[in-house]
Amino acid sequence: MKQQGYEDGTDQVCQLQRSVYGLKQALRCWNKRIGNHLVKLGFKVSKADPCHYIRESNGQKLMLVLYVDDGLLTLTDPELLNCFLQELRIEFKIETRSPNYFLGLEIVHTSNGKLIISQKALAKKILERFNFSECRPVSTPVLKTECTGKGKEVVPEEEKTEDEEKKEEKEKKED
Repeated sequence: MKQQGYEDGTDQVCQLQRSVYGLKQALRCWNKRIGNHLVKLGFKVSKADPCHYIRESNGQKLMLVLYVDDGLLTLTDPELLNCFLQELRIEFKIETRSPNYFLGLEIVHTSNGKLIISQKALAKKILERFNFSECRPVSTPVLKTECTGKGKEVVPEEEKTEDEEKKEEKEKKED
C-alpha cells in the first residue's frame, strides 16, 4: 500500500533536510543537537544516563537532566545559572521556571529544608480517567523514611520496628 503524502506526478521521493516536529525522528534529532551543543559548552555525558550532563570547573559543578524538551538544572554556585542560561540562549529559545513540576513530579521545598516529591496531579488524573475520583481514599501501609543527606535514612519514632531500634542503639554505642 502506498503511503499518503506529497505527490508531484513522478516516482521521486523527497528527503527532508531538517527534522519536522511530530515525526518519529524529530526527538532523536533534537537530542543529538542539544547534546552536541552541551558537549561544546564543556559538559560530559553521564555514563549512567545519556540524558544527564555534568560540567565541572574550578570546583564548581553544574548538572543538567534532559527529557525531550524539559530540563532540570542543579548547580553549586547560583551565579553560574545566569551565565549558563546566556550560553543556551545564544543557540536556543528557552523558558525558565521554578523547579516545582518536572515530568509529572510535583516538587515542593518546605521552609524547614525538606524536599517533598509527589504525583498528586497524575494520581487525580488517573482516578478521573477511570471514574474513581469520588471513591473513598484508603491509607496504604508504607514505611515512611527521611533522608538525612549523610547517606542514612531516618525512620520516624512511631514507625520504628524493634530491629530498627536495636540497630540504632548499637550504632550510637559504636560512635
